[in-house]
Amino acid sequence: MCLLFIVNVDWFVLSHRLPVALAAQRRCFDVHVALRVTTPERAAAIEASGIRLHRLTMIRGTFHPYFDLKHLVNLSHLLGSRFGFEVSSLSLDTWPQLPLRRSALAPPFRNLDDNELRVSGFDVILRAI
Repeated sequence: MCLLFIVNVDWFVLSHRLPVALAAQRRCFDVHVALRVTTPERAAAIEASGIRLHRLTMIRGTFHPYFDLKHLVNLSHLLGSRFGFEVSSLSLDTWPQLPLRRSALAPPFRNLDDNELRVSGFDVILRAI
């Protein structure tokens, strides 16, 4: 049986999830983690423990639904190709207009399309295939 941890950064696995992952391995789970690698040394430490590592591009500390949706798309490819899940979008909610002036946005967001910036939330469902 497979167990997938979805974590935003590698150091969190090493500091908080490693004991749980190792306990799952002892109970015959095939343990995987999907995360953003911050250093090659941390990735090597995770893999050395027998955990299968899947790299995802994530931005820690971002609560913007657009970036969450991008992470979900990346994750859906992993879930579909490796773990046999179909990811379906149930809904996509948007604001009628940008919630603030473009000049007030943080620099990484200023060049995004208005449609991307208007995303206020989304719902998804995972189905085993």
